[in-house]
Amino acid sequence: MPRFVEIPFSDSKEFESYVCDYFSIQYSTVFATYGSAGQNQYGIDGLHYSPSYNSKVHVIQCKNWNAKELKLSDILADIEKTKNLNIKFDVFHFVTSSKKSTKLQDDIANNLEKLTNNFSFDFQIHYYSDFFNDSLRHKNIVNKYFSMFLNEEDSPQIRDTKSLFMLARFIESSFVDIPYHISKARINETPAYSSLECLSTFQQTIPDGIFYDPKLNEYVEIFLEYIEKINHYRIPNFEFKYDQNIPRLFHLKYIGKPEEHNFIVTKIENLIENFSETFKRFLSYIKRNHYDFDIFKNYYVPPNI
Repeated sequence: MPRFVEIPFSDSKEFESYVCDYFSIQYSTVFATYGSAGQNQYGIDGLHYSPSYNSKVHVIQCKNWNAKELKLSDILADIEKTKNLNIKFDVFHFVTSSKKSTKLQDDIANNLEKLTNNFSFDFQIHYYSDFFNDSLRHKNIVNKYFSMFLNEEDSPQIRDTKSLFMLARFIESSFVDIPYHISKARINETPAYSSLECLSTFQQTIPDGIFYDPKLNEYVEIFLEYIEKINHYRIPNFEFKYDQNIPRLFHLKYIGKPEEHNFIVTKIENLIENFSETFKRFLSYIKRNHYDFDIFKNYYVPPNI
């Protein structure tokens, strides 16, 4: 089976559910998410009630931190919370989608006494990138969370529609509004425009493109080229100033050479105009070929971290 790049979860609760489903298979029991939003969960997100294959009681803490760096202090904070948990457990599983860090791995190896409350239970850390591909071996998980990998006899068109739904979960806008956010890219970096970077992850998932329709793959390639070319002129020549009133909105201030200002601005504006018009053609193509996908609907679910 080929190895795929892991698909990030935008919804942390869905990530917790996915982890519980996977661990249920691994430990031959049934894990459930613990508590609900707003409740004190005492450092855990999942647990099981029936015996595990090794007769030990396991609890799970999930951190769906796709961009945030995980530190030892973050783990210890959750370990500390378990002191008020009215459940005796044998193994504490810390599951994270953050990238691996040699510093953190060294810190864990050198602080096992703290991480196990003086060795009163076992501590294990699990990286999503390590078990994502293994989870794809289980049909119920693929069907529930990663329908793009289904091997059932769906038509290529239906599979591509499912992939569009999956992609839309990570873009902070309805598709029909994306040309507007692109048009603002000369003066602003909106969250919707920034989220288009997820196209790179989807492109890398399968070497020859995630879609069966070569036209859709071609559009993704074109969009990534536009983003790269726009960044080529924006990043070295503009300061991105954080908006104090609107989260994750940045205003662009020119800091490049004065004599190059008109040239650079013209280049960016031409690229933006072409990018926006190409995305509109992409919308027309989706309307004609993928009727179940609503280009007016915002499918994005913000991460809860």
